[in-house]
Amino acid sequence: KTFDQIAEAYFMLIKNLVQRATTSYHIDKIVFIAGNDFFNTDNIHNATASHMNVQEINETWYNSYTKGFDLLVKVIDMLINFVPNVHIVSLPGNHGKSKEFYLVHALSMFFRSIDGISFDIGAEPRKLISYGETSIMYHHGNCKLETLPTIMAQEFREVWGATKYKRIHTGDKHHFMEKEINGVIIKQFPSLSQTDTWHNENNYILNQRKALVLVHNYTEGLVATFEKGI
Repeated sequence: KTFDQIAEAYFMLIKNLVQRATTSYHIDKIVFIAGNDFFNTDNIHNATASHMNVQEINETWYNSYTKGFDLLVKVIDMLINFVPNVHIVSLPGNHGKSKEFYLVHALSMFFRSIDGISFDIGAEPRKLISYGETSIMYHHGNCKLETLPTIMAQEFREVWGATKYKRIHTGDKHHFMEKEINGVIIKQFPSLSQTDTWHNENNYILNQRKALVLVHNYTEGLVATFEKGI
């Protein structure tokens, strides 16, 4: 598929999920994670941030950035029409780390005068959102996941002690996984990306390509999950 076809499918998928969530629940805030390997490459050589791997892409490096920016402008415009409080969190991936930082910074400048839209554009690998009794730490997931609860407890100790429900959300591995470690739920999210040659040759071809919206209640924690495939 072309970039434009993928972008349209991505937009409609997010719109569908948000429509379902807001129809079923009163949503007062949306947290949208930007980055997290939104881009497959980081530079003009089509290599990842570590410069170790050259990737297959179906656009030039400059078109992928400008079209990616335009796509997220469209997505954020749509989100703020559903819910009056939209918070965009920059989460660095291991493929397009610097490019994604520039992307979210540019988005924060583009929307700087729009009420209800806020940004966390920091380059830290771990971010935390607190909502009532729930705290969620975000990390790309390119690490030993079992180490994250201890880091969360130390790095965000005040929120850790103040909230009942503790969660860690990751990506990176392109497939579903969820487990509990000492009361902390680690949820690994799937990917929407198409299968490239490397994944095909290594038999990574059957993973479910899905996006998820998780609904959290202020006092009860996670109350609903909406999924949609692509």
